[in-house]
Amino acid sequence: MPIFTGGGRRVGVAFLGCGYAADFYGPTLPNYPEIGLIGACDPERDRAKTFVAEYGGWLFGGMEEVLADPEVRIVVNLTPTARHYTVNRAALSAGKHVYCEKPMTTNMAEARELASLAAERGLLLCSAPATVFSRSAQTLIRAVHDGGVGTPRLAYASLDMGPLAFMATATGAASVEFPDSDWMERYLGVDRKAAMDLAMLRLGPVTNLELFQYSAPDQRRGMPRNSDWGGHHLAFHVEDMDEAVAYLRAQPGVRILGEPQPLEAGSTRGDSWVYFLSPWGMRLELIRMPPGMSYERETTTRLYRPGGR
Repeated sequence: MPIFTGGGRRVGVAFLGCGYAADFYGPTLPNYPEIGLIGACDPERDRAKTFVAEYGGWLFGGMEEVLADPEVRIVVNLTPTARHYTVNRAALSAGKHVYCEKPMTTNMAEARELASLAAERGLLLCSAPATVFSRSAQTLIRAVHDGGVGTPRLAYASLDMGPLAFMATATGAASVEFPDSDWMERYLGVDRKAAMDLAMLRLGPVTNLELFQYSAPDQRRGMPRNSDWGGHHLAFHVEDMDEAVAYLRAQPGVRILGEPQPLEAGSTRGDSWVYFLSPWGMRLELIRMPPGMSYERETTTRLYRPGGR
């Protein structure tokens, strides 16, 4: 798929992995007229199909097909972290330059091996974040390395979750699996061949949840009841109980357990609640605690409300 623009040839790029991160790369491609999108692939074929429909290029059948294409000069590795090393190594071995989402690998020995391989083959190997190549970061790096400033005594860093901090719905963030090691068993206490997909969910301005979906050879599918050992449920505070219940009744597969129950005595007088079952059988709760609860007249404790309301 030759790509030309003006009087020169653009460098061909292909994406390996079209999940959550890919949607932050695709929209920026027009900012770089010197590169051309050859195509993309993903084990979830529909993801890659959506990506190329939106941003252009071929729908590749797999990584081997990408690495065999002579038009692909640069591989952008957006696969799950556990695959970064093997994908990066395969791309470099095939003579491709590599840009990889962070981290480059999961340990320093593998990172050094990849750096040596890239140097031996005269290839570029780079890892996110690309901001390290910004003018401000490069100026700071040169100032330190060239002795333009004194010896750094303290470094301060903060974690910016970017758009994850503002998500109202889960859009998919990562997949975790280590089929060739005991990592899942050792650190999470599950079958070593278990695989996990996780996503971040933001409820309102302050509450963050992690959503997990597992697959495992020994997986038990039954949901515990609240009365069982390990039983649990999640409660959502709502402003309008009737409106929230009406909304849930209209959702396919949701079952409301009875009717909202008002509490008319005690320190939580005025509270109302109702349980419901999700389509997959999880027990959840709606709760409404209006301002001026009776316990507020007896203690200094206050129910947290975003924005101080």
